[in-house]
Amino acid sequence: MSGCYRYQPCCVSEILDEGTFPNQTSSRSTTGGQLNLNRTRALAALILAAATFAAGQTKEFEVASVKPHNGEDDGRVGIQITPGGRWRATNVPLQLLLQIAYALKPGQMTGAPGWINNERYDIDAKLDEALGPNPKPGEMQPYLQSLLEKRFQLKFHRETKEMQVYALVVAKGGPKMKLADPAERGPSIRMGMGQLTMAKVDMDQFVRELSRQVGRPVLNQTELTGQYTMELTFAPEGGGGHGDGPPGERGPAPGGEGPTVFTAVQEQLGLRLDSKKAPVQMFVVDRIERPEAN
Repeated sequence: MSGCYRYQPCCVSEILDEGTFPNQTSSRSTTGGQLNLNRTRALAALILAAATFAAGQTKEFEVASVKPHNGEDDGRVGIQITPGGRWRATNVPLQLLLQIAYALKPGQMTGAPGWINNERYDIDAKLDEALGPNPKPGEMQPYLQSLLEKRFQLKFHRETKEMQVYALVVAKGGPKMKLADPAERGPSIRMGMGQLTMAKVDMDQFVRELSRQVGRPVLNQTELTGQYTMELTFAPEGGGGHGDGPPGERGPAPGGEGPTVFTAVQEQLGLRLDSKKAPVQMFVVDRIERPEAN
């Protein structure tokens, strides 16, 4: 599990190291110094107990059904939170589920078998009541991580590598997206062939979806902090990251009608994708298995 969601007791062990307490090694320790040391030890013990308790508090869906998708695969993926406190994903490839759970971008994951991108699943999960009726995407990640670890036997580690990425910046003339209505339900994301429709999403969520279209990690360098509702339409073949030239100079995608995703981002949203190199934290899959039948 990512360190962002689980307390790491190893950090407490450094506090407990006797060498970190000067009063203990001094030959001139006073009664007051010993008292302070005892208090420090007691506090460290409390911290360790709290860390041990927190480490055991794994966040999990109350109930979760995971089934292979048996319906028609038209390329559409549905992910939504429904009234009644359920999280549903339809026709979702496991690769996408991993990207959502660990905030990964395409090109950031390695070591996984090819079937995680081809085999699709339907997931119906009962949310923890503590999440409330409209949880934020970040609040869902620990639950999805637990699902992946338990149902798909996921094991992984991380390492850093320098690679080609895209930086998303505001184009000349400014952004053209519509600010989301605070009362609007969301966030919601719908993906189809050559179409990306999003409601009440921020730029960090948008770059994750955009990364899947361009085939590389995309860095959010827009400095935009609001939530937006937007629709992006482009030729499907334009989402493969063809070439590294300036996005504004790209023509229609080979074999498709309409602009490439790069041109569409600039013309329809008022944003721009710039190619660059940057260090990227890689997500290395050590083990992943198909889930057992419910």
